[in-house]
Amino acid sequence: MAYDDIRKALVTLVDGVADAGVVHNRERWSDNWPDFLNQFKVSVNDQDVVRGWMVTRVRKAQVPGGADRNNAVDYNNEFLIRGIMGFNDEGDTDLEMQDLIDAIILVLNADKNLSGVTDVQDFESGPATLRIMEPRMFGRVMCHYAEIVYSVRTLETW
Repeated sequence: MAYDDIRKALVTLVDGVADAGVVHNRERWSDNWPDFLNQFKVSVNDQDVVRGWMVTRVRKAQVPGGADRNNAVDYNNEFLIRGIMGFNDEGDTDLEMQDLIDAIILVLNADKNLSGVTDVQDFESGPATLRIMEPRMFGRVMCHYAEIVYSVRTLETW
């Protein structure tokens, strides 16, 4: 199945970025504060911080003109990589989050075919794009919130 393979490849790429935090292969949220902390708390430079990423597909659409090509269909899969990081004005975490976003986008854009994942068309992935970066409250913690959009074109047989 292309979706699961693509998702795993994206998680591996994001997880390979230094100090990315916890990388989940699906949406993870909780209205229970201890559960939320357990999902996103990591240690960076010997300090516990909220920092993590979630990878999920938010759109799948057939590519115009890509129908029934030898029992195969072209699809564009749009993945959303959501990131959160605890906000610390004195620690200039805005710059840190921006650097982390740049590093993730660089890693994603460097691997145009997601290292040969089945059904992914060669050189038909990306580019990764930052859609939003803003402060948001999660529980009682102010966080940086980011959304990186990444498209992957697949040729799927039936």
